[in-house]
Amino acid sequence: MIISLLAICSFVGCTVEKSDYTKNNPMKQAYSIFQYWQYGLCNTQMRFANVVFNFNTWLSADEGAKDSLAQKYFKDITIRENGGGSWSLLSKGVEKCVIETNNQNLSDVGAQWTVTEKEVLVNYIPNSGNHGFNSMYNFTSNATTATVKCLQQGSWFVNVNFNPAVDSLILGGPKPHLSVVYATPDYSVIRDLRDGNFIMTGDGFFTFASMPPYYSDENQEVVGLYFQIEEPLFCNGKDTWNAGVSNISVVKGSYDTASPEEVTVKAEFLQKEKPTVKLYAYDRWAICTYNTSNIQMDLSE
Repeated sequence: MIISLLAICSFVGCTVEKSDYTKNNPMKQAYSIFQYWQYGLCNTQMRFANVVFNFNTWLSADEGAKDSLAQKYFKDITIRENGGGSWSLLSKGVEKCVIETNNQNLSDVGAQWTVTEKEVLVNYIPNSGNHGFNSMYNFTSNATTATVKCLQQGSWFVNVNFNPAVDSLILGGPKPHLSVVYATPDYSVIRDLRDGNFIMTGDGFFTFASMPPYYSDENQEVVGLYFQIEEPLFCNGKDTWNAGVSNISVVKGSYDTASPEEVTVKAEFLQKEKPTVKLYAYDRWAICTYNTSNIQMDLSE
């Protein structure tokens, strides 16, 4: 699933430093938008979908394996059965989330679970230091409920709807959400999204209190990021992808204005030894490595 080049271009290698994110470097702006998408997607997946997949692995395991799986997936978390297929995850006696299984195994076609977040499970949040973020990903503090439904063997629909207090500032736009389908090529049941070996399709919309420097201002106007998967993404582990295309758009302010400030970045994932993405934006393109401390970017001229 490789997009053909519009022109044959020579490359100039450069290492992207944080100080380089300026208006005069549009492709570095594009990479920064891509980073926000990575963080928003990973954060949402881990907080909802992965809690469900990990819990299903624990719940469906033989009794002899449950202790080791609880230690692996829910270290320092107490699992409490509420009855009627309802379970709670608690940390230091505080209920963090409630999982309603409807007494079904998530591998059963038609099974639907819900997970309601009371407070964030800290061990499920990605290390934002790897992305250079400082707590700007904005979520509501109120309980948020997500659903996970088994569509067919090896395929699950995940729907997360947020209702952050600032969402009204993105006027006329979609509501913050994640609506994706995960599928495994071998029809196996997902145990942990961090293991990879799944395909993802769908779309989502995240809100941020601020974005890369060129979007930030003293008013801290909220920014919306919408993505739609154009070609199925294949995850090969730990938030890295080696196939597929995602279109990522950011809008600041209101969709209702005559000309909202919007930028769209097309991210095409390449099959390389290191996590590599080809970004198209501003009538240019760049090939970048990601999920590393030193980002290597080859720019088209």
